[in-house]
Order: sequence, then structure tokens, then C-alpha cells
Amino acid sequence: MQGLHVVGNQILNGDNIPVKIVGVNRSGMEFSCVQSGAFSDGPVDQASINAMLTWNINAVRIPLNEDCWLGINGANPAGSSYQSSLKTYVDLLTAANLAVILDLHWAADGSTKATQQTPMPDASHATDFWTSVATAYSSYTNVIFDLFNEPFPCFSGSGMSCSTTNCDSSTTPAWSCWLNGGSSCPGLSYNAAGMQSMVNAVRNTSSKAPLLVNGLHYSGCLYNWIQNKPTDPLNNIIAGAHLYNGHTCSDSSCWTSAILPVSQSYPVLFGEIGEYDCATSFIVPLMNWADQYNISYVGWTWNTWDCGSGPALISSYTAGTPTAFGQGFQTHVLQLTGGNVTTSGSSSGTIGTYTGFTGPFPPTLIVYDDKLENGFQDYSWGTVNYQTSTPVHSGSSSISYAPGAAQSYDALYLHDGSGNIDSSQYAGIEFWINGGQSGGQSVRMQLVLGTDPAQSILVNSIIPGYTSIPANTWARAYILS
Repeated sequence: MQGLHVVGNQILNGDNIPVKIVGVNRSGMEFSCVQSGAFSDGPVDQASINAMLTWNINAVRIPLNEDCWLGINGANPAGSSYQSSLKTYVDLLTAANLAVILDLHWAADGSTKATQQTPMPDASHATDFWTSVATAYSSYTNVIFDLFNEPFPCFSGSGMSCSTTNCDSSTTPAWSCWLNGGSSCPGLSYNAAGMQSMVNAVRNTSSKAPLLVNGLHYSGCLYNWIQNKPTDPLNNIIAGAHLYNGHTCSDSSCWTSAILPVSQSYPVLFGEIGEYDCATSFIVPLMNWADQYNISYVGWTWNTWDCGSGPALISSYTAGTPTAFGQGFQTHVLQLTGGNVTTSGSSSGTIGTYTGFTGPFPPTLIVYDDKLENGFQDYSWGTVNYQTSTPVHSGSSSISYAPGAAQSYDALYLHDGSGNIDSSQYAGIEFWINGGQSGGQSVRMQLVLGTDPAQSILVNSIIPGYTSIPANTWARAYILS
């Protein structure tokens, strides 16, 4: 997970291989130092990281407190002690080949102690915080800076004529406050720092880290994010959102209208996803939707809380025992990553579009990318179109197939014309499938090695999160050898 950077709408690693961030939050460093005189809530040692690795995650997001980092306003531990403890934890995560997201979570103006979330970062400390953090971690290429946890400048009584909940065009005044701070934020009792000033603070150091910039309404809204995003001279920016059941943008219609357009031009990372009922009816459909568009996500949170304190993924730090809510997240991630992959080592290859979980991987052989590749030939029976323009998962074309009258014998048959494929060199097969208007088709896949048919498998059984081929939706199907 080294060398993270942004190209187009993808996060790449140092080998320029696309990376999908799938991780967990580790809460505690934002509040323990101003509430209990401790650095963290629970252990942040190697044993606890080993438990995380059993879930096949590839990233950990760490919420931070600006007072504790800067050593001001009576925080304890603070300053060098807090910074040293954080570095020890980040170094352990880095050694485990994990990406680390450092998040400015709690902030406060002037001499006020940072003990809660605020509508916007404060101009008195936030830029100093990021100058210091960016300098300290300028050599870490697995680190992403999350500039501010959950902006909500459109709070009740802010004096701005904008919606406090809706993700729509009424957010124009709030976007101005979000970007510029200062006088653009009427109603605040303090001088706010805008996102542009914090981008500048990081880039005025030697840091080239990707910057995660969260949207409005507690990071629930990305409507108009592209039109208002801060300028980064390195173009190393990721759009961020936090999605919970019952909050802003908590249904697929909003995801499609407000988030999907952003993901087509910039990487999108859900820095927090959670479900307050400790069930999975919200997060599983959300993750399935995000997987269709290679959107990254980080579960809230790797803490042993009950539901009364917010969504908690685990009941044990050292065993990584999932809660009911955590079980849904863990199962999905294990399915996504193959369920049997370790997280040590360096990435040197890919499985489809999902990279950065582990390594080394075997090489990738592309069968179709807008056309048949690498010597593959069409030996199909039935009606096949290799240049279908809609629906398309990625690129400009897809393969459509309709069986003929003798359906028992028809097949989409892709033949290796080179005769040089060594199947032992590949980890599995991955493809995306769309059931069209009806969905629910029964499709069987069979691998033929030479002239010997290998065992066949029902495609419905290898689509994580689905029991049948979905209608009007692209779903990822894969099987590992």
C-alpha cells in the first residue's frame, strides 16, 4: 500500500495499479486525550492489528484531535507524547502493509478545548494542525489526509438560506463557506478555515499525500462537490462521504444522483459507513452498490461499544469477534477479497479491479476490454454482440448474449486461440454481469482446459451479495482457483 496517488477517478499504488480502499475506523484518539487522560480507547498494539488483518482489510482510518496533537488547551496526553504514540501506531499499521487515513475529527477555536464536532474547522488551529501533521508524515506514502471529518456549515441558525438536510442545489451558500471559510460562514461564533486553506497548508510542506475532502451535511452530500472542490496543485484529491441509515443520502436514488457523477471524475471514498440498529440491511446494499463503481469504504468502527454508543464492528480487540453489524461488514469484505488472502507483503499484481489487499498476486490476463483481447476468439452459439453500447460497466462496450431456440445447447464460448495459457499462473476468473430488464437468469459457467471440460459452476453462486443475477445492475462475479 505504498506510493498512493490519484490518477483520474482512481487511487493507484506506487506500481500504478488501481487500489480499492476497504478498511475500518479506529476511534478513540479523538476523545480519550480530552476525556480520560489516555491516548486511545482500547489497545492499539500488534495483537489488535493482527485481529484486523483477519478481516482482509487494507486500511485503517484514525480520527485525531487538534488540541492533543498541538499540545494546547489542557489536553492530556498532548504534544510530543500524543504525537509519539500516534507514530508508533501508524508505523505498526504501515509495517502490516495497510493504508492509514489521518482525520481531523475534533477541533475548537482559540482557548476552547476540542471536545466535540464543530460545523467547520477553526482558522486559529486547523491550518497549524495540518502543517504539522503533513510535515511529520511527509515521507509516508501509504498515508491519506482526511482534512475535516464532517462539515455541517448549514446548521440551524447559521443565517444561510440553505437546506440543513437535503442534498440538492439549495446548498450553494454552504459550499462557499465550506471552500473559503471566514466571512463566507455567517452564523458561526468563530472564524472558520475553509477547505482551500487546509489544502494549502498541506501543500506548503513537502507532503504529496492524497487529500480526502468530505462533502456537506455531516459529509453526507456530494452534490456540487466537483463545482466547488478546492484546488490542489498535485491534483491528488479524493471526494469523501459518510453514509449512515437515516442520515443524508441514505438511499440508492441519492447515491446515483449525488455520488455516482462525482465517482466518474474523481475517486470517492466513504470514510465512514454504519448502521445504528446494529443490523446490515443498510450497509450491505450500500457496499454492493459501491463495488459496482469501484468506490472505497471504511466501516465505523473497530471499537467494542454497544449500539447505544454508535455502530461497533467488534466485541473483542484481540480476537476481532464481530458484532451482528460487524458480521455483515466482515462477510462482505471476505467475499470481496477472496476470503483467504493475507495482508502482509507488497502488492505486485491485481485480481480484476480490486487491488492493494495483499500481495504478491499472479499476473492478470485480460479476456475482454471493449473487444476480445490476448488471442481470445468467439466460438459462441446464439446471438452475441461484442460492441453493445448500453448497458456498459466500464469502457465503451460490453458483451450481450441471447440464446437461440435450442437453448440447452447455446453458449457464449470464448476460446483461447493462442494455446499458450498456463492456468496455474492465475488466481481465478472475474467478470461483471447484468441481468438486463428482467434479471434472475440461470447461467452456468464451465472452464474447458484443452479438450477436457472442468467442473462447471452456477454464476448465481459466485456473485457476492446476490442470490440471483440482478436486473439493471452490474454485479461482480468471481471464483478463485
